[in-house]
Formats: sequence, C-alpha cells, structure tokens
Amino acid sequence: MQLSYNRSTIRPNIYQLNPAISVVDPFTVNKGNPFLEAEFLNSISLEHSIQIKGNYFTSRLFVNNLQNAFDNLTFINDTAAFESQVNNLGNINQYGVQFLGSLKWGIATISPYLRIYMLYTAGNNLAKQHGVEDNHYLGFDSGLSAILSFRHEFSLSMVFQSEGPTYNNQSNTFKGALYILSLDKTFKKKFKIGIVNAIPLNNPFTYQGSETEGPDFYGRYEGKIKILAPFCWFKLSYQFSSGKNRENINRSTEEINNLPKKGF
Repeated sequence: MQLSYNRSTIRPNIYQLNPAISVVDPFTVNKGNPFLEAEFLNSISLEHSIQIKGNYFTSRLFVNNLQNAFDNLTFINDTAAFESQVNNLGNINQYGVQFLGSLKWGIATISPYLRIYMLYTAGNNLAKQHGVEDNHYLGFDSGLSAILSFRHEFSLSMVFQSEGPTYNNQSNTFKGALYILSLDKTFKKKFKIGIVNAIPLNNPFTYQGSETEGPDFYGRYEGKIKILAPFCWFKLSYQFSSGKNRENINRSTEEINNLPKKGF
C-alpha cells in the first residue's frame, strides 16, 4: 500500500504569454495573455500493488485538484467575430480509479491500462462574466500493449491507445483510437533495428479535434488524416551503460497530461 501527495507548478509558455493578435480569418481572432498566472496541481493517491511470480497488478484511487486552470476563453466580440484568448478560468477537480498490470504467459507479455474518472469544472468570475457554466463529465483513458518474444532475439509488439476527451472549463480536445505494430531484432543486447506500422482503427483517422461552447454559440473542429495505403517507418537504437551500479530510489511517479503533438 502506498499513499502519496504531490504539488506541481505549471507555468505558461512563451506562446501563451505573447500578447500579439493573430487574425486567423475575417471571423476569428486569437490573442495571447501576458498576465497569465501559473497553474497549481495538487494530487493525492492511494495505491495497492500485488506481485506474483513476475506478474503484477496495481489499482489506484486518486484525487486531482487543478487551480487557475488554463483555457482559451472564446466569445463573440463587438465586431461580431470570435475572439479567443488564453486565461485562467477557474478550477478543475478530478476523482477516479486506475488499473494497470503486466501478465506473462509463455512468450507473451500483456500490459493493460484503464483509467476512469469524474471531472468537475468550477469557473471563476471571468468565466461567469462570459457565460461559461460549471460542468461535470465522465472520462476515461485506456491502453494495451503486448509483446511476443521469439528465438534469436526477434520480437513482435503491439500498442493500442484510446483516450477520451480532455476537458477544460470551456472547451475539450479529443482524438481517435490508434494501434501500432512493431517487429524488432536485437543484436548482442545493445543494437536494435525494427520496422513500425501505425494503423488507425478508423479511416479517416481523427488526429486532433476540439469543441467549444458559449452562451450563444457552439463550435466543433476535427482534423482528420485519410490513409490511402499502409505505411511504415524504420527505427534503429543502441543501448549502453557506464559508471557504477547503484540501487534505484523508489519515488512516486508524477502523472503529466500529454499535450497534442504533430504527426504520429
């Protein structure tokens, strides 16, 4: 059993602080905010782990409290255009349960992951002035990885990723499910070469999307990738170590929400 508490400071980046005005089109204006304040994340979790003959299973109860949460405040300005500016819009509270583990069976190793939570948003005075309502959502993240280890240091692996929407005070972002296949060959336990293939479960594949809602408007965007034929890429890695061997120090791992990235 492990009980842990973590407090983190998340500072705005240079692009969010840049006060420059960007005119996307005649109806859309984006602004940075030089007065943006840092976010503060408080996390409490209770974790229980079981390990039997190389297999393990971990369950976790967690509570996350995000203060001064960043979000793009979007509204219709005096020129009848959509104006969007990143602001601190209030707090976001998250309560949930997480399961993960690793099961070895012969040449196969399977590692499932599931995270289910309730999320509550609480807007500040600025959010209330622009009609941003408090909401609650049921969210989830899931994943599965599997590895088959063959003779002569060949291995076949699969990674599946499926994440629910990421909710903020006014908007949310989402993406489609994806699975990646990889065939690898290791030489002398140091060199590894492989071929990787990423195949979306849906074609076209929703790489990144967003929803924004205000008192008198609703906006939705979906960026899709249409894959005409399977594609793959090659990878090469080399692993080495030097120095004295020391025992690892066990520390609780901080969970950081992944930002959307460009490309696979």
